[in-house]
Amino acid sequence: MKTIVFVRNAANPRMYNQMFALKQTNKYRLIHVCKTFDSYTLSRFNKVFDKIICYQPLDLQKHGLRQNVKSSFPIHFMRYVIAHYIDPRIGHLGERIRLPSLLKQLKVDVFNCLGTCELTAQVIKNTKSPVILDFHNGSISKGIENLSKEEYERDKYCFEHASGIIHRGPKFEMDYYRSHGYKITCPIFHYVDGCNKEFFVKHNVKKLSDEDREYHLVNTGSGLYSHDNIIFTKKITKQKIHMHIYPVPHSIISPIVFKELIKLNKTEKYFHLEKAVPFDKVPQEISKYDFGLNMTGDLHKYRQEYLKIASGYRIFTYFEASLPIILSNRMEFMKKIVEENKAGFSVKDNEIDDIQNMIKKYNYKELRENVFRAREKLSINNYAERLIKFYDEIIQKDR
Repeated sequence: MKTIVFVRNAANPRMYNQMFALKQTNKYRLIHVCKTFDSYTLSRFNKVFDKIICYQPLDLQKHGLRQNVKSSFPIHFMRYVIAHYIDPRIGHLGERIRLPSLLKQLKVDVFNCLGTCELTAQVIKNTKSPVILDFHNGSISKGIENLSKEEYERDKYCFEHASGIIHRGPKFEMDYYRSHGYKITCPIFHYVDGCNKEFFVKHNVKKLSDEDREYHLVNTGSGLYSHDNIIFTKKITKQKIHMHIYPVPHSIISPIVFKELIKLNKTEKYFHLEKAVPFDKVPQEISKYDFGLNMTGDLHKYRQEYLKIASGYRIFTYFEASLPIILSNRMEFMKKIVEENKAGFSVKDNEIDDIQNMIKKYNYKELRENVFRAREKLSINNYAERLIKFYDEIIQKDR
């Protein structure tokens, strides 16, 4: 049986569907090597991984660092300091000292590493096994010309020494790196995260709007926690539209924004800061709302190249939850997926103040029926055969 090792600082939900597809074949032994692993929020990963190995000498995640929006400000501040200043330093020790020897002990057919971070470079340098660069968004969000010399050299090294690349943006995404002199010669696989039938929510869900006759939008995922997004949220709530935000379990919000969110949660009737839930429970939890929102108030800070290729996992979570999607027209690749499937609509920056009326233009029942069709079309099952073929190609090529 072939062994695939997924190396991450920590397991993230967008890994799951890929591993689920691989696991169903009974051809692979799946191992996770990580800095930390939280059994509470990632319990379903235990069903697909044959083994989980943590390399951090002291796993602080097991000592009450989980995001909790009901924390007092001092406790939240303490968690923020630990998560952003202490934990990374302990993790860096494990990455430099324990990880190299651990990698050499493992009998691996292929590694799967996330992006071009230091951890990926460490794996490439410390193993003779092939390494797949599992890639989404990456340095294009910052701009290669804006990388430090160290970041640029590491970024280029990872691309040019990878045995294969999985990317989620449009097929022209790799052209950006080639245009900056990256010599990419390995096999490339274009693969969207897709939807998992395990998480599909049934048609007959009772909506909150059935009771109060008001719209309820939900926004999930990281990237929601800035002052710009609070201003954006207020533009929604002043239209008497409910906005429900779900924090990512381990995304510790900055103390300043945390105070603003808590205040808004207390003073604004239409704003709801919800409690974080395990990723596999999210579709069922959010299915009671009307629309999934895939837009933030700080998109003006991102490069146009990035917005063209950005591929967010959350749109597939919304599909699993049977929710039509409202998203920014700036996010071109995701906009194409949503609008080609007629499963939602896009909004220009100057239309945000009129979302209430834009929603009324659409037949909600039709949008939802289109979501049901779209999630079947985008099911991970439809990509599994090509995904497996790609892994086998990389493994065979190295032998």
